[in-house]
Amino acid sequence: MPGMTFNHLGPMKLKVAEVLHAESMAANNAFPIDFSVPLDDYLKLYINRRFQPFGGTETLTITAEDVQVVHTLKDSESGMANFIGVAKVDSYAVTVVINMSLEDKHTGSLRGRRFTAKRVINVSEHASIAEREKRQMEGIEALFANIDASALEILKNQYDL
Repeated sequence: MPGMTFNHLGPMKLKVAEVLHAESMAANNAFPIDFSVPLDDYLKLYINRRFQPFGGTETLTITAEDVQVVHTLKDSESGMANFIGVAKVDSYAVTVVINMSLEDKHTGSLRGRRFTAKRVINVSEHASIAEREKRQMEGIEALFANIDASALEILKNQYDL
């Protein structure tokens, strides 16, 4: 499976002196062994490629406060399959909590915003490895679309960058 590059988004030039990616300990949570998408690596890549400093006096710090992938095995939605205990579904609940803080060291001003992005990815237990990876990547791609929309809302409309 191809990896995500975020090149299609292009860098967003922000009126800040620097953009810092502060990784919290929560971002090091262990993911289920059958979840093949390196979510923490993609978060770093997204932040570094998407947000670029372009003058200004403030520092933007983006922290992935919590990154979780919780796996559950769900019963089939089909009554007959559920009755005989086949056609189960692997369900991955992905949650990313991001904190964006804007600090001006000259004035001591500090503003912060926090948001959560969630996505549930369901894959048949009988899916091939390639199909499983494809479904997971599609779900994470949709999750990053939500993250990007929320981040842009904060940066443009709340921080006026």
